[in-house]
Amino acid sequence: MFGMSLSEFFLLALIVLVLIGPKQLPDVMKTLGKIARELSKARRDLTKTIDQDDSFRSIKESVNDVKKSVSFKVSDLTSSLLDEKEKKEVTIEDEETRVHE
Repeated sequence: MFGMSLSEFFLLALIVLVLIGPKQLPDVMKTLGKIARELSKARRDLTKTIDQDDSFRSIKESVNDVKKSVSFKVSDLTSSLLDEKEKKEVTIEDEETRVHE
């Protein structure tokens, strides 16, 4: 457990019991439990924030990809419309020239 053998764990527990004393041990353990819970909560919150940041980054990349795609499509459509307009103008000019001849 935690990279310690059982004998090392018992030795550490005995040292803590001697240093703190049996009267204060429950309060110290409660305090350590609260600290452990707070650290665990902070870790979960940090993990959640990082996951949300990754999700937002992914969504932002998707939106940018859609913007690029739409931009290319609009550009292609505009180019096609301009080509069609030029063809119509040339056709109209040819028709006007034939009519005047």
